[in-house]
Amino acid sequence: MNRNFTLTPTAATALSVKDCALDGALISIGNLGTNTTYAGYDYNAYTNASNPFQIGGSHDQKSVSFNWQTGPLGRFYLTNNSVLINTGHTTADLLSLYHFTTQTNQVKETNSIVDIGYHYVAVDAFGNPIDTNGNGIPDYLEDINGNGQGLTVTLTAPVSGSAFTEPATILLQASVIDWRSVVTNVTFLKASNAISSVATAPYTFSWPIVAAGAYTLNASAFDAAGLSVTSAPVSITVTNLCGY
Repeated sequence: MNRNFTLTPTAATALSVKDCALDGALISIGNLGTNTTYAGYDYNAYTNASNPFQIGGSHDQKSVSFNWQTGPLGRFYLTNNSVLINTGHTTADLLSLYHFTTQTNQVKETNSIVDIGYHYVAVDAFGNPIDTNGNGIPDYLEDINGNGQGLTVTLTAPVSGSAFTEPATILLQASVIDWRSVVTNVTFLKASNAISSVATAPYTFSWPIVAAGAYTLNASAFDAAGLSVTSAPVSITVTNLCGY
């Protein structure tokens, strides 16, 4: 951050400044800016030898030579051995920065102590956001905090509450996301009884000649890591030609 700015917290609007890289910034403190009841400053980095905030700052990085590097997405990456790596106030995952990086080597923050500096999405050798499981959804969107969505399955068809007339042919369709492994099988269930299993996407099955009755349907998914999960139930009815 290379600019001049004024900080003026009030009794109604407190102020906290943490994990900021203040490269040559000139800071002015106004109003209650030096009152620790309304303002707090710590875990910042600056080129000054003394604390520009006047209070706090016991964990600051002072007299820093930022030495910004040009990387795939911008001109403000840290060097890979910067003193600002792992010097913030909390872990990166708690700030939704698990899949971001500050370094030209694209090492992700993960759940380490957050770096002080600009954060860019970690990219692969082609400059694309890293997509660990190759499903077309970048890690930073699919798994924001790095805790892994694991295996999830949703029965997308039929829609709960749907009604059919016998002899019905009903499309069963499931949507599966597996962030950590590879899906090996999806089984469509009528209550606890298997209707059919599908090994590859798209996970669909045309259920033929369904007799009249009320049905509770689920889909269970299994992956190569040994995980299994069952979808929320979907309720449907099939009536006979007389309407009951």
